[in-house]
Amino acid sequence: LNDLGVVNTEIVPVITELNTGIQMTRKHFPSAYFDVDGCKDGIKRLDNYRKRFSQRDNRWIDEPNKSNGCSEGADAFRQWAQSAENGRLNVAKKKTYQTIQSYSPIDMATGY
Repeated sequence: LNDLGVVNTEIVPVITELNTGIQMTRKHFPSAYFDVDGCKDGIKRLDNYRKRFSQRDNRWIDEPNKSNGCSEGADAFRQWAQSAENGRLNVAKKKTYQTIQSYSPIDMATGY
């Protein structure tokens, strides 16, 4: 990546359980600041991230719904939370950013 001009990169350690990463994301979400205009698409993807629903079993399954195109954005944000969990971030809070007050983490029982 350095050869491509991408600097200050960190390799985030792999975690074996997706739900562990999701819990880290929930834990660190309140400390996140977003450029509401610049992150509009990413915020939309976070807002629409869902569990997969099995029609056959009539229940929510503990894996992401990859059909709506939102899991990749949520995965990227989860990597940020994993970095925060491991103390790898040194983020300066800027006054031009604001928290998203209306965000409510997904209820694990319903997928919403």
